[in-house]
Amino acid sequence: MKCENVSSKQLRETEENGFCFLIEKEAMWGEMLADVLRQEGVPFVIQKELGGGLADRVGSILERYYFYVPADQLEQAQQIAAGLFSAEEGE
Repeated sequence: MKCENVSSKQLRETEENGFCFLIEKEAMWGEMLADVLRQEGVPFVIQKELGGGLADRVGSILERYYFYVPADQLEQAQQIAAGLFSAEEGE
């Protein structure tokens, strides 16, 4: 399976149990996506752009979340994200 590498925007081979980049979202939308992924039983990892300390100082409005999911659950997670954010992308 090939996954997108968020730092280079290139596809790379992933291990069967490796994690793949799912989506990048602002903090508010990221929290919503995290909640839905939890409800659906999809494991994920969030990498925050600013980190907790800097986000506390400048405000969480500037924080960005990068979501990674197991390769074998990428398709399910993409469908969940598409369902949540389809109206936003159409604007």
